[in-house]
Amino acid sequence: MVTEFSGPPSSGRTQLALGIAARATLQNRMRVHYVSGDGGGPWVLSNRMTKMFVDLVTPGGCSRFMTKEAKSAVFAALERVLVSSTPNAHSLLATLARSKRRRPPIVVITTAA
Repeated sequence: MVTEFSGPPSSGRTQLALGIAARATLQNRMRVHYVSGDGGGPWVLSNRMTKMFVDLVTPGGCSRFMTKEAKSAVFAALERVLVSSTPNAHSLLATLARSKRRRPPIVVITTAA
């Protein structure tokens, strides 16, 4: 199944994609390959996803108040996420071919508007 979200710049597409990936990984324990083609580097996206995990497991999203169980859940979820950055269509196709061999249940792709 393929679902596409479109919209103007700054309309929340990347946030929505990160939310889908985070919930699938954290709540459903699924493996996710998150592929960014919109200029967001892997470290930036990993940081955003980590923040989203923290928000999902702690009241108020404050990491200072995380229990050991919550920290463990965040680390386990991060291990199920692969983040890639693709600067062009050729790189995207190569990344998808590699992802197909790994067979993650969910592949999330974001691109520039």
